[in-house]
Amino acid sequence: MIWMRRRLRSCAEAGPVAYRSMKDNLKAEVRDLLVRAFTEEMKQVGTVSHSDCVALREDLIMLRDEDVKELLPFVLIDLLETHSNDYRNIENGDAVIRLLSPVQPTKFEHPELPKMTAAEEEHAARAQIFMAERQNKLYSVFSRDQAAAVAKWLEGAKSWEDLCFCGELIEIAHKYWSEKAALT
Repeated sequence: MIWMRRRLRSCAEAGPVAYRSMKDNLKAEVRDLLVRAFTEEMKQVGTVSHSDCVALREDLIMLRDEDVKELLPFVLIDLLETHSNDYRNIENGDAVIRLLSPVQPTKFEHPELPKMTAAEEEHAARAQIFMAERQNKLYSVFSRDQAAAVAKWLEGAKSWEDLCFCGELIEIAHKYWSEKAALT
């Protein structure tokens, strides 16, 4: 179902934008794809509650690669089933998008905020290099089927209002995971 409405000003200043809701059958398809691709990992963990999934969204990047691989499907399925579709209630869904995106956003500058010092810029640059290396290592543990499942999840997440601030990163991540699924 496609419908037209004005985006809220905080998401975009532009006028009418077409949105496509993720229909229940697509939601079930993505859930089934994730479960099939991550069956072994999910069996090792068992179950993860919604509150644990919300807490894990921001903490996934700090876990071991194997732990991320085991817990990511739970977090993705939880987001699929519980996202609010309200940009004011994102519940760290953006942290999952940042984890899945091989490109980190460029530094944020605002005219009212003080400029970073040279030491702060150097630290930020080192942190960004570290994150890129960390993510490349992490991404290598995913199989082709798992990459395809993540790509399908990202395809659905493109339409979620609560992730409207992450549109560019979702596109980048979707392209990366789709290509990884095709190449692996």
